[in-house]
Amino acid sequence: MPILQKNQASNSFLERAAELTKKSIYRLYPGMLEDDRKAVAKKFGSGVDHRQVTSEMINRGMVDINSLEMRIREDEYHCRRNGNRVIFPESRVVLDNLLRAKYEMVTAEGFDLPHASFVLAMPNNFACPGTEHQMPALLVSMSTIAEKSAALHAYYQLPKQLTQVSSKDTRLISIVYKHPFDGSHGRSGIELSDLPRLLACSTADELDKTIGLSSNVGSLSSGELDRKIQFTALKLVASVGVYHLATEGKRLFEGFPGNAKPQMMHVTAEQRGDILASTLTNASGVRHEIDSEKDVHYRTWHFRQLRDDRFYKNEFAHLKPGSRYVFVSDAVIGQKVDPSTLV
Repeated sequence: MPILQKNQASNSFLERAAELTKKSIYRLYPGMLEDDRKAVAKKFGSGVDHRQVTSEMINRGMVDINSLEMRIREDEYHCRRNGNRVIFPESRVVLDNLLRAKYEMVTAEGFDLPHASFVLAMPNNFACPGTEHQMPALLVSMSTIAEKSAALHAYYQLPKQLTQVSSKDTRLISIVYKHPFDGSHGRSGIELSDLPRLLACSTADELDKTIGLSSNVGSLSSGELDRKIQFTALKLVASVGVYHLATEGKRLFEGFPGNAKPQMMHVTAEQRGDILASTLTNASGVRHEIDSEKDVHYRTWHFRQLRDDRFYKNEFAHLKPGSRYVFVSDAVIGQKVDPSTLV
């Protein structure tokens, strides 16, 4: 019997190793600005700038400057201005760990993301929790409304009488995705001050009961699926920010995951030639399923914010208050494996 168990374990190991060597597939965010370019080129020729056409439509009142579509174009342009960055999780395990983790965040003070704007690519085998649908890639940005609004108006060179730039300086995170069913876009956002309550929630229903879910979906099919996608998206992005701070940026590496450029779905023409890729890696290596044993249980990641002044002195004096976290990584309890603590 022991020999049989060993052979089975070896076969299982080989199967897992083979799975890891397969070329990964990721979904990227297909941009609305790219759709604009294609539509204008098809109708007017490749020599016509799509910005001129959109600007003229705004001037004639054919496009609402405050519409969902313009807010999405605003987010996309913000990403372009910040270098067309794409973060690739090394596997869906990283995302699973982030969503299962426990967060002790008292204040959003000191919070930051790896980049002001980026696309969070999605492994093709990662489904939106609570559904059977693949999680779409996310266009992420963090800024004030005023910053993005001013940039978009300059991008389309709108006349002064139409340039009503917002004066709001509240920093918020916005996420945009393309609906998995009909190709329409969804958008949601959250103010940084609400991040502690977001990270304390496990479901969209919990978030609705605390702060509500700011949703704007350009689709008649929007409903429960969009709520789950948007909650998952916001929590993932906030989790990535905390993880990046807690690991002092040591788990984000420049370049694509693995030794080969992954297969990418929904890549725009601009992304094919101009993409700044980085890989978000798992803190304790890629973890697969745990063999069930009666005396064994799995301890998830745990992040605790450090707020006391003593944590921001000497070599840490340059850090913003609230930006340090104690990170307890995952562990299998009951197999003499202790969790590792990183500061």
